[in-house]
Amino acid sequence: MELYDFDADRRRITVKEWSKRKSQTVRSSKFWLQRFPLISWLKSYSWTFAFYDVVAGVTVGLLVLPQCLAAAAVAGLPPQVYFHRSLLKL
Repeated sequence: MELYDFDADRRRITVKEWSKRKSQTVRSSKFWLQRFPLISWLKSYSWTFAFYDVVAGVTVGLLVLPQCLAAAAVAGLPPQVYFHRSLLKL
């Protein structure tokens, strides 16, 4: 039984060839759409719902503040410490 050497098939490439391949990849739209799916989602976004999204964001933000203060009081910590740590988790 023979062992197959996968590295034997690989041809060494120069830095110039490598950078050319990478620049072509970064310029492609597929590259950006894979990393930022929001781009493709924005194309079909109905801007009439933007107001409702803003209201939902403000509502959640206003609910998080008292929740953090209450959790800090239960834990016996100063409120600013717990609030700061909870923001880091978001």
